[in-house]
Amino acid sequence: RELEQAGHTIVPTLWLESPSATELARLTDYWNTPEAVVKPLIGANADNAFRLPADAAPHLLQQAAAAFRNTTALAQPFIQSVLHTGEYSLIFFNGKYSHAVLKTPKKGDFRVQEEHGGSICSVQPAPDIIACAERSLQSCPQPLLYARADIVLLPSGQPAIMEIELIEPSLYLSFDPQSPARFADCILRALDTPDHPS
Repeated sequence: RELEQAGHTIVPTLWLESPSATELARLTDYWNTPEAVVKPLIGANADNAFRLPADAAPHLLQQAAAAFRNTTALAQPFIQSVLHTGEYSLIFFNGKYSHAVLKTPKKGDFRVQEEHGGSICSVQPAPDIIACAERSLQSCPQPLLYARADIVLLPSGQPAIMEIELIEPSLYLSFDPQSPARFADCILRALDTPDHPS
């Protein structure tokens, strides 16, 4: 929400408190989109992430509403490019771009996480995708020892922030042979700088 308020392009998002099944059923109308996704405000591995079509069955809507009872949910239009392009994860050390991976879901699923059968490969994103991630990190209030920006492509082709991972994200070091050395150098430099917020 703060990134959006700062003028960055994020995946369109609604923050919903204890949404009812009726509220969830209206999401596709709200964005005039065939599908929506609802997920926890705080979560991991796409647990309790629901893909809701415009004609979602009542039992699916009730299941989603039950999952978010007494908590906050994030609702977004389903981004189709996740299926045919994937989700980019860009890793930064001390604010500098290091490397990236592309995560794609298994056939018949929408979740890109390995735990759900998703695939991961090394990739060099286009300059506009890197620039989108760099701009988003510049809005953070302090220097970051490490960070991961997850980016997807909107229907227009514009890169948009899916999320910024700052607390113990997977850094996919095994997908870039030089990245462990870059990360170690970043840590050593931070240790040599007393005022670094590491």
